[in-house]
Amino acid sequence: MKELRKDYFLEEFVLVSPDDDIDQYFSTNNKSSDDSCSICKLDTSDNVIKTEVLSFFELENSHMETKNVSNIEQKTQKTIYIADKSHKKINKLSISKLFKLLKTTQSVYTDMISTDMKNLQIIINSGQYAGGNSVHNSIEISNFPIPPPVLVAEINSSKQTLLDLGICPMCRIINLETGGPRQIISTVNFFAFCPWASTYSFEFWIYPKSHQLSFSSLNVQELEDLAQILRSTLGGMDNILKNPSYSLVFHNSLNDPDGELHWHIEIYPKLIPKNGFENGFGIYVNTISPEKSAEILGKASRKELASLVGVI
Repeated sequence: MKELRKDYFLEEFVLVSPDDDIDQYFSTNNKSSDDSCSICKLDTSDNVIKTEVLSFFELENSHMETKNVSNIEQKTQKTIYIADKSHKKINKLSISKLFKLLKTTQSVYTDMISTDMKNLQIIINSGQYAGGNSVHNSIEISNFPIPPPVLVAEINSSKQTLLDLGICPMCRIINLETGGPRQIISTVNFFAFCPWASTYSFEFWIYPKSHQLSFSSLNVQELEDLAQILRSTLGGMDNILKNPSYSLVFHNSLNDPDGELHWHIEIYPKLIPKNGFENGFGIYVNTISPEKSAEILGKASRKELASLVGVI
């Protein structure tokens, strides 16, 4: 049984898994074959894989008062995996296949919202260092027992900025970064750039240009555009960084009247492990400036887009 443990004093949580997966740390062969691929073993339909996994949590509350956990009502994590049947990674799929995955993801995500799941998160983990399947990527939609702390912090900060300046901070960021040295690529509906204080080398974000609260609100044309910019940027990143591990996270509004946020996507390449400074001080170390990262990613992404649409 998995456990959701809270720090002694801080608002930080850790998901602790059972020890039955300990052999992965001592294995000399971390590559997966078609026979051992966990995604391929799932039920398939129409080249799309969907399965539900139920995991139960206990909240370990060492040295904490019960009142600090009384708001956790849901004790179940529900995860649905959506993936193309082939062993192509998401950053190597065609735009049409990526659109199909996004469309299916949106449909499942909307259905989960309709059942009043409150703390939904959409992620992609690609590669060993991101904890993903080494040969078969999937889009994961999970409902968590608590609101994601990162989203809660973003929502609170967004509200405060809106009160102080009278403008959505995300809309302000788009206006600030458009045409600047950290811009990567821009399409009709979306804008990709490296953030000013990137925590990872080659980290980049993708924002809808219009003020939207959720991925679930995209129409077909916007989904096609999202598939195009995702495929171009992820493919460009893959080409220059030679198949890096990365995590991709959708930052949507929470399914709550008080949880509104200008939704967006954040991509974190996992190139090097954390060092002692990051662990000791809680301050990230980025060895490549966002401006240089954007210059390199922009060139690669534009080349990839041109190739995908048949310009070159």
